[in-house]
Amino acid sequence: MADQRFETGVVRDLVDETKAIGELARSEEAFRSAVAAFQSADRQAFQAILEKLRLTDHCRLVCEWIRSKQCVLLCFRLCGPPILTDNPPDPRALAEAIARLSADEAAIRELAAIVEKADAQAFQRFVAAYKLERFCHLFCHWVCYVRYQLVLGDCFQDSYRALFARMRNLSSPAERFEMTHSKGDVHLYHFYQPSAHQSFHDAFEQCLVDSTPLEAMLRFDRRYFLSGLLNIDDKMCGRHSLESRPSFLHQRLVRHVNAVQPSALLCDGELKPVLRRIGAGILPRSVLHRTDKMGFTTPIGTFVNHSAGRIREVITSSPFRHLYDLKKLNLTAETKFSREVFGLLMLDLWLNEYATA
Repeated sequence: MADQRFETGVVRDLVDETKAIGELARSEEAFRSAVAAFQSADRQAFQAILEKLRLTDHCRLVCEWIRSKQCVLLCFRLCGPPILTDNPPDPRALAEAIARLSADEAAIRELAAIVEKADAQAFQRFVAAYKLERFCHLFCHWVCYVRYQLVLGDCFQDSYRALFARMRNLSSPAERFEMTHSKGDVHLYHFYQPSAHQSFHDAFEQCLVDSTPLEAMLRFDRRYFLSGLLNIDDKMCGRHSLESRPSFLHQRLVRHVNAVQPSALLCDGELKPVLRRIGAGILPRSVLHRTDKMGFTTPIGTFVNHSAGRIREVITSSPFRHLYDLKKLNLTAETKFSREVFGLLMLDLWLNEYATA
């Protein structure tokens, strides 16, 4: 049976997308400018147009709509009409080919230049050289999607933008700091104790003694957050022979960084200025100055969306379901609730493995 909330989320996305595109299309000049900015990967111009039309909240939907049309047209031009076949290519083979290609920076630069010029002959030669002929359209759409991400930029960070909007309403640095550390909705759990909120603030106040709020935040993360990260990344991954380690934690480097004035770690609103200076001349500018920060995380949103019905079945039939407020469980086509759902699923699996109902 199809998941009703998922379908409702899809319908909502379609309605929102239709309204946003309709608003953009009301002005021919704005519409053409948005498409031109997308085609030239001009992130600032693209987002400026959306901001002027008050469509920033629908950035992802507008960009995806333009991308889907542009990619079809571009890939027709570069690959020609798709060839009908009863044996579609194996996506895993394509992924392996992309992985090999991505390791060759010179090839990536060549590919970017070819796509920028929409040079069909050069693209065909490139595809043939890497034996990607049977993947031509799939490969082309992958390249187009990467370009789309460059244009989307900060819009991709919907959760961060929403977090920032909520933080602006909080005057206390401690409350803002707590919000950045909160993972999911604690009200999903009947066993949540409000005293945990006070414990957090007490610990932060201890770090704040004879310190500025910034110094207190750094001290808090080193004292509490880092130990949890090391347990998750170093100990748990090592326990299962997985290589996953937090970077920049050599003791000499940590001691040196601790001697740096906290104010030097921020510069006119720029995040990680010291790290960017270290990388200057080594990393490409596109990497060095990117603002859409994201970790190397697992595709939780995709997993939750594709498995919403199964996840609901597992949780609602769990012997521990009395511990959760299932009325607040939100499974939709959006991924913004995926971390909460995934966290609840992991907790339930752990309880089923190690606890007794």
